[in-house]
Amino acid sequence: MLPSIRQINVPDAPAAIGPYSQARVVEGEGRLVIVPRMISPDLSLDIKGQTQSLLKLVSQLLQEQGSDLEHVLRMDVFMKDLSRDFQMMNTEYGKWFEKSSPARQTVQPADLPNGVQVAMSCTAVAQSLPGFESCSGLLLASGQVAIDPVTGKLVDKDLPQQILRNLKAILQGSRYSLSDMTRLDVFLKNPDQDTIPLLQVLQEVISKTAIFLIPVEELPLGTSVEISCIARKGG
Repeated sequence: MLPSIRQINVPDAPAAIGPYSQARVVEGEGRLVIVPRMISPDLSLDIKGQTQSLLKLVSQLLQEQGSDLEHVLRMDVFMKDLSRDFQMMNTEYGKWFEKSSPARQTVQPADLPNGVQVAMSCTAVAQSLPGFESCSGLLLASGQVAIDPVTGKLVDKDLPQQILRNLKAILQGSRYSLSDMTRLDVFLKNPDQDTIPLLQVLQEVISKTAIFLIPVEELPLGTSVEISCIARKGG
């Protein structure tokens, strides 16, 4: 039997700007299934076609590992041109997740090969098996940008502080805390400018969390920082 997943959407954090949830939590015994970054098998297709064929491929790979799209914790979406293709990708993507809404992080990296309009990876859960570590209690949160949940708009200063407030609200709504975070993925549009001040802010709040700094070309809504987290009780 596949483990159940609790979907998190709290009012004190920004609402999703696409067909995804703020976070998902594994409830019950299970094992992780990782699908590494994949691309469409047909690069002659446009963004709609590549999204469709890519998600079909991801679904097949999950089924081979004893999971499915409904048991995806988080999708990682990498786009060639985020500002041009985000809405079309979102529309096609949503057709594949009508029964569930995994957490998601979407960025525009600098390393997609020619012809690739979108690539995806994902983390899902499957039935527990002997010899595999249990992932019970694991939480994966969507990438957060510096949106004020009251106004629904990006703030123009103190971006890391706002993002941490958003993550804290999601974690608390899930009955977790910042101290339960085991990993932060920090996507930076301007790493030369933002890395040191951002780390200073993070280190004031977080002491035992692994932080991964990832430079990107573009982020949703034109912002310069996006942060996602993984948390686990006692982590």
